[in-house]
Amino acid sequence: MSDASLELREQNVVAEKLKSLACIDCVKNWLKEFEDNSKPLNDIEAAISLA
Repeated sequence: MSDASLELREQNVVAEKLKSLACIDCVKNWLKEFEDNSKPLNDIEAAISLA
C-alpha cells in the first residue's frame, strides 16, 4: 500500500469521526482557517482525542 493511499485511509477515518462531532459547514469553515497548514488533520485528531 502506498503512502498516499494509507494517508487517504487515515483521513477517511478522521472524516467519519468528524461527522458525529460537528456539522459539515462548521468543519468546512474551520478548515478554511488552516489553508496554509499542510497537516490540518493533526489538529483535528488532537481535538478528537480530547473529546
